[in-house]
Amino acid sequence: MRRRREDYFGPMRGWKGFFHRLLMALLYPFRKPLIFIPILILLYLIPTFIGAKPAEVHLWYWDKAKKVYNASADFVKNKTEGLIPQGENLMPQMGGTALPEKG
Repeated sequence: MRRRREDYFGPMRGWKGFFHRLLMALLYPFRKPLIFIPILILLYLIPTFIGAKPAEVHLWYWDKAKKVYNASADFVKNKTEGLIPQGENLMPQMGGTALPEKG
């Protein structure tokens, strides 16, 4: 059976393509459960074999994420320390008067 010319939508571009890719990413667990479920099981079992308690796996991941974030934040802080002057008022005060409340 040949494909009709009207059935071909062309490459997904613009908003239509963006929403298509977003929905495909969000629905991945439902489209590929034989891949997704073993990945979830591994993500749970690996910290337990390393030494985390089964009820505290989420805390183990949270600590790992905090360490990575703090390391990157410290790196950025050290690099930008000389670029931004400390103690100076970087934003000027906004002038104006307070408006009376409606009563």
